Amino acid sequence: MPINIIITISITIIITDPTALLLSEEDMSNTQDIKAEAQEHTYQAALLEEELGQMSVNLETIEAYRAKQGEFDARMQELEQITAQRDEVCCTCITCVVGCREKQ
Repeated sequence: MPINIIITISITIIITDPTALLLSEEDMSNTQDIKAEAQEHTYQAALLEEELGQMSVNLETIEAYRAKQGEFDARMQELEQITAQRDEVCCTCITCVVGCREKQ
């Protein structure tokens, strides 16, 4: 037959200084400052939400930008490849580089 053991622990806290629970004037001032700051943040958030609600966002412009950016990147890569090919063909001495540029 199993034995059930029940243990009860009782803790009593005795506060010897009842003024320890009271907030000082500085703590009260800090609390008021925190409340005022929280109200200001709440007000700012409400303004931003209202402004966001009035905005009309056109997501097509973002897609168009990304498409044009892709085209630009492709053309830039092509330019870099052509420039690298040109640099391989031309020699690197100063007279040749100047001569190559004068012919163009």
